[in-house]
Amino acid sequence: MDKEIKICPRCEQGYLYHAKPKYFSGEVILCDECYAMWLGDMKIFYGQYGKDFYDYHEFMKDKGIEEINMWEGELFDHPYYEDEKFK
Repeated sequence: MDKEIKICPRCEQGYLYHAKPKYFSGEVILCDECYAMWLGDMKIFYGQYGKDFYDYHEFMKDKGIEEINMWEGELFDHPYYEDEKFK
């Protein structure tokens, strides 16, 4: 049985990946197309910005991480599959 990579509920075009940004102390789920982002305590769906999902660029800037550094780390190495639960 093949697993299907979850499609982003925000843009409905990109795929979701487990991501570990180098300058952020946690794992997130990140879209490879629109850069929507979910934290560990969030359900993965397209709802209210800032409550149900974040924009990766804006979130990292708000945390004081410069754009040149926000793309460092393991970002698109591990797909997030349809039947997974993110913790």
